[in-house]
Amino acid sequence: MMLLIIGGGVTGSAIARELSRYDLKTALFEKGEDVCSGTSKANSGIAHAGFDAAPGSWKAKMNIRGSRMLEELSRKLDFPYKRNGSLVLCFDEKDRPIWKKKSFLLRDTPANAAMTTAKKNVQIRCGL
Repeated sequence: MMLLIIGGGVTGSAIARELSRYDLKTALFEKGEDVCSGTSKANSGIAHAGFDAAPGSWKAKMNIRGSRMLEELSRKLDFPYKRNGSLVLCFDEKDRPIWKKKSFLLRDTPANAAMTTAKKNVQIRCGL
């Protein structure tokens, strides 16, 4: 079987790497001068935290699995990866129920959310 992967960004390259484990003829076509030289090179570098997936859903399970796979891949391929968290803010009281829901959704993910006050967050971020 011959497989053609079109696009050598992060996703196409990851698919090619995964398929290289099997006895397949695989080709990766990339229009740029190098892999990950298009959109992938200009991303923010933030791994998806997963707070939009319903607990127990397939998407939530894949978010967790993908997060763990990224850590493992960083060790195998020797690239830096740091789980530095994300900051989700409420700007007024009407946002608080939405924040609480997102915090609950993150509870069982690698992001492991916790509610905090602005003052406590500043103290944590500044090492106080």
